[in-house]
Amino acid sequence: MAKTTAVQQSEKKTAFVGNRTTELIIGSAANKMLSASTSFESMLGAFDKMKNEFQETIDSKTLEVVTLESKIEDLKQDLLNKKTQNEIEIKNHYDATKKTFVENWLKENGYTMIYSNELAALKKDLADTKADVANQIKTAVTANTELLNNSHQNEISTLKLTHEKEEADNKAKIGLMNEKIVFLGEQVDSWKKALNDEREAGVKRAQASQIQNLNVGNGGK
Repeated sequence: MAKTTAVQQSEKKTAFVGNRTTELIIGSAANKMLSASTSFESMLGAFDKMKNEFQETIDSKTLEVVTLESKIEDLKQDLLNKKTQNEIEIKNHYDATKKTFVENWLKENGYTMIYSNELAALKKDLADTKADVANQIKTAVTANTELLNNSHQNEISTLKLTHEKEEADNKAKIGLMNEKIVFLGEQVDSWKKALNDEREAGVKRAQASQIQNLNVGNGGK
């Protein structure tokens, strides 16, 4: 507005100077300057409006950003709280159901759950049972071995006695056979001697008979 007043005053001062053409030129220039001034002021107003609107937009967006950041922080905290709560619930659920879960898993896979102390007791019982069985087996083997040895010794003794008896019987039989052989040998020798004696006697009788026959024949001549 100050610039417009200055132009008007300038126009008043120059209204009485120059000719008509000059006045027209000056008036045209003044109008253009007035129009330019008005346009500039309008532009300044539009700029101020745009600036205000932009600032309002910035303020609005800044507020939205702050609000979003606050919401994000709230969401983060809520997520953290839910995560913590979920972990607590999962742990509580696990603590409450882990035994059932383990038992079901063992059952489905063909296993049987047993407590450590019971397992230790069973292992001890098994070890004791094995030791007892080993001792029983050792005792039984020792007894059976002794029994078998005694039986074997008895069998050996019986066989030895049987062998000795059979050997004595055989010796007696052999002795009796030897006696028979000696007796038969003596009989054979006796028979041989008797035969020889008889043969010699027969020879002698034959010779005597022949000599007698010769003597008789010679006497008859």
